[in-house]
Amino acid sequence: MKKMLRILAAIMSVLLIPAMFAACSTEEQVTDPVFTLDKTSVDLTAGGNVEVLTLTIANLNETPEWASSNSSVATVSVGSSAN
Repeated sequence: MKKMLRILAAIMSVLLIPAMFAACSTEEQVTDPVFTLDKTSVDLTAGGNVEVLTLTIANLNETPEWASSNSSVATVSVGSSAN
């Protein structure tokens, strides 16, 4: 009976030790951010209409910093974040 318990204990330790290491993994699961615009296409006329696009970002823990390199062509305003 003692021999059976030792064999059972050895089998259990062989099975449980890798499971414990897998559960204690320090790697953070990384998910890619998902960027979604509220429109799939925009028709623009030079010097004409103004279009507003709303960008939604999922899976991003940081607050992006938005800017326009040429404010006479495009302006950027930051609304509420839906993270």
